[in-house]
Amino acid sequence: MTPQEINENLERMAMSGKSAEVLSAFLVEHGAPKALADENANAWVKFYTEEQAKIKAASKPVLPPFDGHKLLNQELSRLNEMFEHLGSEVFDPKKIWTTVEDWSAGITQNLLMFWREEYEPMDFPIGTRVRRVEPENYVSGSSSMQYGEIIVNHFRYLLEQNPHEDLTPARSEEQKIRLKFLGGLHAVQWYDRDGNKVCISFSRAEQLVKLPES
Repeated sequence: MTPQEINENLERMAMSGKSAEVLSAFLVEHGAPKALADENANAWVKFYTEEQAKIKAASKPVLPPFDGHKLLNQELSRLNEMFEHLGSEVFDPKKIWTTVEDWSAGITQNLLMFWREEYEPMDFPIGTRVRRVEPENYVSGSSSMQYGEIIVNHFRYLLEQNPHEDLTPARSEEQKIRLKFLGGLHAVQWYDRDGNKVCISFSRAEQLVKLPES
């Protein structure tokens, strides 16, 4: 085995997590003095241990301090905008004696009360910070979504309360089944490393891992 091949094999062994004793024995087997073999083996192990620590630290999300008031205001704004958009499409001034904005704000308040009293999950209350369960082939740092916060899932409310009931056609069984399925998931607002919003997704509990409180 040439010196270059020895070095390449040594690096691969260090990368795979072999101990300094194993690396040293490999070098001695290929003619290196024991003292020099120990020195080189320890250097390789130290290098890759430090590299792995850096990678792990870089992939760990740095969470900003939790701000409950900010999250509540974000949710109020998000839900109001959503109901205003939906309401403007079906609004009928002959049936609703108020503005779309006031009507939507009232729906949002009803939704929040409904959620708190009926359906907010005890294991993942609003504001719980989470990350995704990483698949086996996950590459650290490959996703822009660094952490998420549990937010209100409005689908259960739409199914059971249906604020547009008198303004839209009756739902089909297929639509009801879909709303029930989505209503059983956790809604998550995802953020990138800088705290910017990325997207909202809906996940099962087993797809999420709670992050330690900062």
